[in-house]
Amino acid sequence: MPYRTVPEDPGDVAFVGRTFATALFKFTIVTSILGGTLAIGSVALTLTGSRVAAVGVPLFCLLSACLYGTLAVASAFRRYDIARHAPV
Repeated sequence: MPYRTVPEDPGDVAFVGRTFATALFKFTIVTSILGGTLAIGSVALTLTGSRVAAVGVPLFCLLSACLYGTLAVASAFRRYDIARHAPV
């Protein structure tokens, strides 16, 4: 999740707030993903009683989500036309 950490304007005080808000948002998202994964793992452990299932089921869910995200980004890039004017 890269983000530019250098302000465009040396006097841009609001840059610090935007950087903090972005970092807080990323932390919230990663924490919620971790919490969801732990919840899925604990449910799998409770239902099956197997430690292998408690690791395998959340891992499968995460890998499936990553695969879907990768395919979605690939589709967006496939449809991206560099010849069209896009305002900057």
